[in-house]
Amino acid sequence: MSRHPAPDSICSAAAPYTETEFQRAWAPAQKVVYSRTIDEVGPNARIEREFDPASARALADASGADVAIGGADLGGQALRAGIVDVLTLVLFPVIIGAGSG
Repeated sequence: MSRHPAPDSICSAAAPYTETEFQRAWAPAQKVVYSRTIDEVGPNARIEREFDPASARALADASGADVAIGGADLGGQALRAGIVDVLTLVLFPVIIGAGSG
């Protein structure tokens, strides 16, 4: 089972330009998924069970392109290890709950 569909299968005329362009760049990129629980990942991805800052830095240095780290726990580990060069704050404003009344 692929967790991430091919870019052309989800990029539609109705999708915002930024989402479409991100998906087209992200889908073919090589990915490392750090997980202790999943056993299968999609195309262009491999699973690592533990985060090793030295190997993550080596991978980033060898990539020749920007590398993104997502997730609060993984990002925190990378920050503590001192391997983060740039932080980008991305906000996703969401209203939750049913309100009062």
